Amino acid sequence: MLDHPNIVAFHGHFWNDNQSALYMVLDYCECGDLYAKIERHKAKKSYFDDSYIWKIFHQICLGVEHLHQNGIVHRDIKTLNIMMTRNGTVAKLADLGVSRQLSHQTMMLDTMYGTPLYLSPELVDNAAYNEKTDIWSLGIVLYELCCLAPPFQGKSLLAVAEAIRGGQMQPFPPHLAGNFQKVIRWILQVVD
Repeated sequence: MLDHPNIVAFHGHFWNDNQSALYMVLDYCECGDLYAKIERHKAKKSYFDDSYIWKIFHQICLGVEHLHQNGIVHRDIKTLNIMMTRNGTVAKLADLGVSRQLSHQTMMLDTMYGTPLYLSPELVDNAAYNEKTDIWSLGIVLYELCCLAPPFQGKSLLAVAEAIRGGQMQPFPPHLAGNFQKVIRWILQVVD
């Protein structure tokens, strides 16, 4: 069900002969995670090319689309959970440890999961949420790819939560093309 080129695949598990150890076979992502790649660019004060951003973001979106088509909400999309392969040209969504499957009986979720900088307004308000929370996190990832920093910042978790609740993003850097700004604003809009 989760076999997709943009999701780190679990290929099975194997017990050793005396059943005392479990071995899991996973994809090898030789380029690490997207967070580390962004940090390297930040240290060099070097932004990604527009075409690279669109290519990586598109792959991440394909992985999320596959999850959502199978009724799964990831709930922890962040740059640390996006693995990079093939010289950093292929992105794979990873760490489905807190993901949750939706069903006809469960259309909305209400358990709190995620990383504070990536929380959607619904999660900040401890309200019911659905797969749209993953879309919000995609907007955060896109902002980070474009700006090399998260959009919502504050001196405390409470200040970050207030910035998320109010949709108060950090200003875009001057180099950022208008189409990126438009897409980010569209994804990260706070709906009452």
